[in-house]
Amino acid sequence: MRVKIAFLLLCAAMLTASPVVAAVTPEQFAFGLPLQVSGGQAFYELELPLAVYQGCQRDDLGDLRVFNSSGKVVPHALRRPDNKRVRQDVAVSVLPFFPLQAERSGDDLSIHVERTKEGTIVNVRAGQSAVGQDANRGSGYLLDASHLKQRIDWLELLWTDEAEAFLSEVVVETSHDLVSWQPLTTATVGWLRYQDFRLDQNRISLPRPNSRYLRLRGKDGRFAGTLAKVTMLTRESSIVAQPKLKRLTRRATRLSENKYRIDLGGALPVSSVSVKLQDKNSLATVRLSSARNEKDPGVHRWQGLAYNISLDGRTVENPAISVTTRRHRFWDLQVEKSETPLAVVPQLEFMWQPDRLVFLAQGSGPYFVAYGSNTLAPTTFHVDSLLRLSGPDGQKSFKPDVAVPGKPYELGGRENLSDR
Repeated sequence: MRVKIAFLLLCAAMLTASPVVAAVTPEQFAFGLPLQVSGGQAFYELELPLAVYQGCQRDDLGDLRVFNSSGKVVPHALRRPDNKRVRQDVAVSVLPFFPLQAERSGDDLSIHVERTKEGTIVNVRAGQSAVGQDANRGSGYLLDASHLKQRIDWLELLWTDEAEAFLSEVVVETSHDLVSWQPLTTATVGWLRYQDFRLDQNRISLPRPNSRYLRLRGKDGRFAGTLAKVTMLTRESSIVAQPKLKRLTRRATRLSENKYRIDLGGALPVSSVSVKLQDKNSLATVRLSSARNEKDPGVHRWQGLAYNISLDGRTVENPAISVTTRRHRFWDLQVEKSETPLAVVPQLEFMWQPDRLVFLAQGSGPYFVAYGSNTLAPTTFHVDSLLRLSGPDGQKSFKPDVAVPGKPYELGGRENLSDR
């Protein structure tokens, strides 16, 4: 009990030691967000919803306060969530592979295999009918994984330098004895070149087969590419500890024939972006930039190849782009090279991790967040120093309880907002 009283006295001393400033009132903010708390805890925490970012006037969310039922400001802090990743060790090994021939179009493979006692393949040759029918027609590859102790997560394919550009769907099969084959997965593989960029679709994700042999064959009976190397990758530790990202999709606004703008409505801490071309079978080299406001020249974020290709009923699109987190509201997409102008305005999908708001439950509830003011700067006192103190009962630190946000409402009015 004495420890708890001493701690509360220390909290009070720290709060009263802060310099006296003019009282801030809820009417100075445009919007409010009600909070539901329970349990009588000292600290509460919530994940900020999108509405707060789109209502705040400052990139650092400095025009945000937490109030109690008496209309008094209570100390708060904004925290970035832990984005710690458990280390992922990947074992890499090169797999022996052997080209296969087909007997006739649509027929199964005819192969003769020589193996060692351990199961390792030392020679593969096609059946006589395959040689006589079309010896130059490649229908697939046999992969020897009999020497591996690890299980396989991915196959990574490397094509020969003389291989012509292609994009094809392949079937992956698995076997223990080279006689009975079971389908494992299908994947689109290949490579394309456009202007100065090259698109490589060369990785196949596998559902971790525990088989000694794998077979790759073209879905249409012909394997289009010529392999130079096959590498297997095994994930030995795949646990990832990080908060789930939020997603926000926005359709761009056309500024000119080749330039588009996306307004997120607020300064979101974006960590990755997906450029989604809406025109089927389209490729374009694009440049992505972002800025805090519409007048800024913008910061270069990425340049590369965006594509949307249909193949056998499947759509192949460019992957998401990882970017350095900046709190920018406006994003520009510049199409630098394209065979034909884009007929449909592109969409962009933004991935971001919200900040977490922690506040000290001074006074009585209900508590609410007030945000959106063109006159206020960030507060000078935060609860971080209190959270780092040794708490009552010998605790090293305090774990905030959960505050549940309600529906945003208009508080002091939109006259508190500036024209951004």
